[in-house]
Amino acid sequence: MIDGTISGGTAAAATAGAQGFDSDTTIDPGAAAALFAAGFRFAVRYLSRTTPQNPGDLGAPEVATILDAGLALMAVQHCPRSGWAPSAELGGSYGAAAVINARSVGLPPPITLWFDLEGVAAYATAADTIAHVNSWAGAVAAAGYQPGIYVGANQPLTADELYWRLRVQRYWRSASIVPDISYRGYCMAQALAPSPIATGTAGAIAIDRDVTLADNFGDLPQWLAPSPAAIAAPRIAS
Repeated sequence: MIDGTISGGTAAAATAGAQGFDSDTTIDPGAAAALFAAGFRFAVRYLSRTTPQNPGDLGAPEVATILDAGLALMAVQHCPRSGWAPSAELGGSYGAAAVINARSVGLPPPITLWFDLEGVAAYATAADTIAHVNSWAGAVAAAGYQPGIYVGANQPLTADELYWRLRVQRYWRSASIVPDISYRGYCMAQALAPSPIATGTAGAIAIDRDVTLADNFGDLPQWLAPSPAAIAAPRIAS
């Protein structure tokens, strides 16, 4: 990896209006080929909260599979079980793990790594949540990655707090009812429709649909883009 490039992929600004998906299931060659053929152009897969990566989360061979199929790639870190309590210390720990795991599977800076903000304990304060997210974002940004946040259900921050108080500049809207982001808006959105099913060589997998957007400031997330050759002639699973 040199200057944001790995074999088969390069860190680059996302394309506005691209259709993609996120999934908690490993994308095998059959699924990757089927998803590309269905019109999807990027994938979002998971990083673990601890190191090394857990089985079933994104691995280096899967990165190659996704890129070879002509799909771009971003990563989101797993959220704790619903009812978790945020803190600056925990946020820093998770951020450090996100960096180590992203590097271990070959994801180069400055692609966007997403923080999954949802399911926060009802007693948690906005201040603790802000401290947690900012510690995470600080660790991610210090390593050269672009920190982004997935805004999900059951989180305590207002539209203004999400914009003014967090050390992130990329926002991903979940399919839940969530605040708009003051001034900036979202640069990626998850579909409200039920999750479709993609068929891979190991069977059917569940995905959620996503679309990239230029936010109100004209900014987009950064993804790991496949090579032009892979886009022109994606590898078909045998």
